[in-house]
Amino acid sequence: MTPTPRLPMETDQPLLYDRSQTMSRPPCHVLDAILYVVKTGTQWRMLPGEFAPWWAAHYYFRRWREEG
Repeated sequence: MTPTPRLPMETDQPLLYDRSQTMSRPPCHVLDAILYVVKTGTQWRMLPGEFAPWWAAHYYFRRWREEG
């Protein structure tokens, strides 16, 4: 059995998730999202679309909480 030839990748998109791209939105959107969750008690995944993505807001919330 011969292996199937692979096509070359012609994309600029990274194959793996890069944590350095989590601040693609201004920090105020992340802070607004965190304050919204704290004030309303909603779940992270239920954040409205005008805020930063839930995973970015949760990442910074955890990071800032651990750093003190």
